[in-house]
Amino acid sequence: MDNKQGQVLENITVAIDVFGCMFTSSFFKERPAMLLERLIEKANQEPEYDWDAYYQWFFTEQAGHEVSGYTFWECKKCLTINVLYLPARYGKCRCCSLIYLTSS
Repeated sequence: MDNKQGQVLENITVAIDVFGCMFTSSFFKERPAMLLERLIEKANQEPEYDWDAYYQWFFTEQAGHEVSGYTFWECKKCLTINVLYLPARYGKCRCCSLIYLTSS
């Protein structure tokens, strides 16, 4: 290593020391293992949010009534895929307003 490279490394070390965080080569070797451990720990924890309850609430609000499930149907006129919140007697195409009867 020549004098110029040594000076650059020294300047980088001083800059890192000034900001209060000294990184060594072992830091970069240990980092992927630490990230993997954190991911495993997070996967074993309970979820932060109850997504099932959220989607149940969301679908209920969209449908305007209590929803027990949902299904998809294709409009025969415009071939648009629509969602039908169950229980429902009929659905309406969001594109062409064609009425879909659940018995059909």
